[in-house]
Amino acid sequence: MSNPAVLFVSNPKEQRCGVYQFGENVMAALTQHSSRYQFVLEHHKGGETLLAAVERLRPAAVIYNYYPSLMAWLTTEVTRQIRVPQLAIFHECYQQAVDGVKNELFDYYIAPDPTLLPRNPIVFQVGRPLSEYENHFPLPEVPTIGSFGFGLQGKGFERVIEIVQNEYDHAHLRLHITSSPIADPDGTQSARTLQACQSLISKPGIKLTITQDFLDHEQVLNFLAQNTANVFLYDPYPGRGLSSATDYALAVHRPIALSRSFMFRHLQFITPSICIDDRSLREIIASGDAVLDAPRQQWSQQKVAANYERIIDEALARPLIQPWKRQHPKFLRFARRIYQQVLRMRAKLEPFVERSPIGASRA
Repeated sequence: MSNPAVLFVSNPKEQRCGVYQFGENVMAALTQHSSRYQFVLEHHKGGETLLAAVERLRPAAVIYNYYPSLMAWLTTEVTRQIRVPQLAIFHECYQQAVDGVKNELFDYYIAPDPTLLPRNPIVFQVGRPLSEYENHFPLPEVPTIGSFGFGLQGKGFERVIEIVQNEYDHAHLRLHITSSPIADPDGTQSARTLQACQSLISKPGIKLTITQDFLDHEQVLNFLAQNTANVFLYDPYPGRGLSSATDYALAVHRPIALSRSFMFRHLQFITPSICIDDRSLREIIASGDAVLDAPRQQWSQQKVAANYERIIDEALARPLIQPWKRQHPKFLRFARRIYQQVLRMRAKLEPFVERSPIGASRA
């Protein structure tokens, strides 16, 4: 007997889109490591084709790789016609946003942020979807510092150059700077960032290489794997979701140095610190990449698949919320009361349960 199908809905293929790539990374884990469900990836850009797919596949549940501006067509008029649990990945998730989210559009949300506290009964917390990768590249003889991302204001490429020049007389800076198809469609911002980076080089022993061509998933990993360390020094960015850049960097087994940006809050627990405000780049590199073993193990593809299976199990075990009952005050009060009882029971059992090595995350 075949496993129940779970429809995974993503936005139309746009490889330069971080949301699209995130969905691809999650699906890679699910298709390779799920033994309980058959996850089916489909790209839709309208309610009519989605409803046809639900009718054709008869899935046990639907997961949306959801970002409002990329799926503006997905409205309650569409989701209320689907009579199976519907779950949406919550990309720009942080504690306040997650605590206040309601089940108007979807039954549940999946929040890929291991720092969240479990306060909302319709939100499931998971870890980050890391790629499986074996780094066969030798360490470069010359210190080689890499970074990549969209060339938007606040991504900190200029600060990376300044720190490298302050600490090294001879080094190779490798930056892969591309334009965002959404935030920088004409490439104006990335061009400005590129010019600013080039103008900062003041030491003859510092070599700067900037690339702008499109790199697919494997090529990004290969780019990062060839560096001595990879550095991401974003501005604070309060109220933003976690950066996916570090998901790639964690996979290649090279040291990582970060700013204290809100987008890197999930890696600020690491000891010794990998924050450039706490230690020098040389010190972070000298610590090696073993300090990153805990998050790598906790967010492996096997753990991602197991957590999504658990979430589907729990969603299917709960009574299906009928569309007309969503957001009904009596229903919400009942759900919160049950959830608080579960939390109290969990607290009583906590002393007998082995704690996660990361502390904040059970994902």
